[in-house]
Amino acid sequence: MTIDSIRPVKALWDLHTMRYEYGEAGRDEYGRPKFDSYPVDAFEVPTVSKALKESGMSVEYPGGRRFAVCLTHDVDLLYFGRTMVNLVRKDGLAHRLLHGLSLGLNPRWNMREIADLEERYGAKSTFFLEAFGPDDEDFNYFIEDAREQVSDLVERGFEIGLHGGHGAHKDFQKLTAEKARLEKVVGAKVEGYRGHYLRFDVPDTWHLLEQAGFSYDSTIGFVDRVGFRNGMCHPFWPFDLNQDKPARVLEIPLAVMDGALFEHRGMGIADAERLMDKLLAQVIEANGVLTILWHNTHCRGAYGKLYGRLLGKYHDQGAWLTSAGDLAKWWMEREEGRPG
Repeated sequence: MTIDSIRPVKALWDLHTMRYEYGEAGRDEYGRPKFDSYPVDAFEVPTVSKALKESGMSVEYPGGRRFAVCLTHDVDLLYFGRTMVNLVRKDGLAHRLLHGLSLGLNPRWNMREIADLEERYGAKSTFFLEAFGPDDEDFNYFIEDAREQVSDLVERGFEIGLHGGHGAHKDFQKLTAEKARLEKVVGAKVEGYRGHYLRFDVPDTWHLLEQAGFSYDSTIGFVDRVGFRNGMCHPFWPFDLNQDKPARVLEIPLAVMDGALFEHRGMGIADAERLMDKLLAQVIEANGVLTILWHNTHCRGAYGKLYGRLLGKYHDQGAWLTSAGDLAKWWMEREEGRPG
């Protein structure tokens, strides 16, 4: 059973290939497609994945599990405030002093604590880290400052991916420079990518990522809503309508970003939890994967308690709680590699 089985069904094929995002689709200030003409809940059913299952696709995850939850964190912020960031950017002595203080006092330096929480449930996750230069838009930290925590996470089996900066999704030189800088800190090849602000050009960014040596991407999701942007709750090989063939970078579609729940939709904790439960039910029915983005800055307080509660639910329901990298590797081995 392959994705080609839905190709004769135009509505499903167009949704899966994101035909709407080619050409003259409406764009916001960051070049992202606008979905404001769709009802807010229009994408809350993984239509394509369900059709594939009904056509005979069957997935059994490690340990005989029926579904998976892919856990990811975008680390946009480590230092507090514009003044501190400007000092970090410009002044070497201030940078060293503030970095030392931050490790002990700043709750944003919480990657180890997130890993501790996840390990209680037998889970692993991916931390997408920025490798910006000091003059880049949204610069907040030097990736070198996170070396100690990165080393600890890698040693414990967690994954580090690249959170590409503004423009990296269409600038090969910028993309590869950030990748190399992160790899120097990680001490190994970086396989995974997610664009900052979920910036991505369909289909061109997939080809750029392939050229840069990435194995998978996990950017395809929503900034202002939750759900399944191309009807998929399974990893998939993106199909390039311009070249009439699959791209060679696996896509792990993003279903839920915390900011879409709390900032864009203004949901309270209870309503957000109910919506998450609803999405999980859809994923279980489709025998799929629920991919979650929970920023490190939301892994504390009420949002952090919700994240912990969700982990407990998923664990008790028998999910494979996995990182994006482990999921991508397992999926590619299951399919015996990449498209020819």
